[in-house]
Amino acid sequence: MQELKIEKIEGIPLELFETFRELGLELKIRTSGTRAELQNDIVDFIIISTMMFPLDFIKAILIDQTKIIASKTKKKIIELWGILKSTNPAILKSNKDPEYKQPKLRIIFPISENENSVLELDNNIPDRIIEETINQYFELLSTQILNRMSEQEISSKTKMNINNKNN
Repeated sequence: MQELKIEKIEGIPLELFETFRELGLELKIRTSGTRAELQNDIVDFIIISTMMFPLDFIKAILIDQTKIIASKTKKKIIELWGILKSTNPAILKSNKDPEYKQPKLRIIFPISENENSVLELDNNIPDRIIEETINQYFELLSTQILNRMSEQEISSKTKMNINNKNN
């Protein structure tokens, strides 16, 4: 069974991720303290969860055209963000009021053995275009994976040709 790696901050219920089991994925969940993302020395977002899908799973749903599972995966991401976007993560410092920040969901999709593509969802993306954004991202992801596969094929053919010439 393939693993979906999830890192989440404290306070985000584990149950929110259980629906990904329906896709045939084993969940490997790690809970950590609040991690804030720094941008120009100003904390704008708190990454409330990071998910990393396995490469074989992504290749199967995008390249092998397993459209039903691809559609379910997109829907589950949209559902998860629908719940997480209304959270109010805060940076807690002693003797200070909590600093509430925008939530961010980071999803990592491997496109090769050593390269990833990252989708980040935050409240700056209007609700009306979240589904369209995710659909377009999956199209881009499919193109990226096909390109990497083509590059690897060309590279291996080139190596074979060089080896044949040397023999």
